[in-house]
Formats: sequence, C-alpha cells, structure tokens
Amino acid sequence: KLMDSETLSQEYWEQVPHNELPHFASDEKTDAELKVLRRFLKPTDQILDLGCGWGRITYAMATSGYDVVGVDLSKNLLTYARQRSVESGMKIRFDQRSLKSIPYPDGSFDKVICLWGAYNHLPSTTEQINSMDEMFRVLQPGGMAFIEMGNGERKKYRQIMATIGYGHKNRVWNS
Repeated sequence: KLMDSETLSQEYWEQVPHNELPHFASDEKTDAELKVLRRFLKPTDQILDLGCGWGRITYAMATSGYDVVGVDLSKNLLTYARQRSVESGMKIRFDQRSLKSIPYPDGSFDKVICLWGAYNHLPSTTEQINSMDEMFRVLQPGGMAFIEMGNGERKKYRQIMATIGYGHKNRVWNS
C-alpha cells in the first residue's frame, strides 16, 4: 500500500529548523543547476518553481533577473522563503500548494522547473501523471518543464524500494 506522500512530506519538512535549511544544498550546487537552466531560459520567461522548498532556486533565479514564482506544500519552508525574500528587499511570490494542484490559470508560465527530487515525493504513478498534467496545463503552448528525479532503474534505488519502501519515512531520495 502506498503512503500518503503529501502528509508524510509535510510532516517531515514542518520539523526542519530554519537555520538548517541553507545546509541542505551548497552554493556550488545552486550555481551548477542555474548554469544548466540558463541554457534553456529566456530573460522574458515566466517561470514556476514547483516544489520550491525554502526558495533556494527561486531566490537565486530572481536575483539573476528572472520572473519566477515558487510553490511548495510546506508552510514551514515557505515561511523561510518569504522571510528571506523580504529581508533582501525582493518581492518574490510564494504560494502553498501541492504539485498535484497548481493554483494558476492555463498557460500562465513559459517554463516549469521541479528540481532537487521534489517530484520524487509523488511515489505513485497516478500522482506523477496528475502532477505532469498540471504542469503542462499551466505551461504556454511550446513551454517546457524541467523535472529532476532519481533514477529508479539504478540497482541501489531498486534495492531500497524493494526492501524498505519509499517516501519520507524511508527517504529513498536521501539515499
């Protein structure tokens, strides 16, 4: 039986203290991800950072001049993201919502990004398809979605899923 991925995700991320969040990813990782994304982005793109967490990429993109909106399920992570935005004098929009229910009209964005394994928080095929349907719904015609995920075909991941399961209680994405 599959776990309720959203409940488990919220339970986990609501417990992480704000002072620990910047230690989850290095500046080098953020810079490397932005370098890859910039090859596909135009300066005029409207960008949705889906599963934005504490706004690491959202903030970095906004400081680089991109028009970006962040969405995440965790109130705790979004509180940190909003505080950082206000403290820096930037006006970045952050909305609390699920990857399965994106709160914007059809065709609102040129690009959707879903990085750092946020998509892996949806362990069932039904949830994944629903999320992709939502991503493509909010994209402009010809828009692009960038989804980063672990390779479930790797022996290491297959073994973990077969023996202990997946999701936040078992943390495949952290392995």
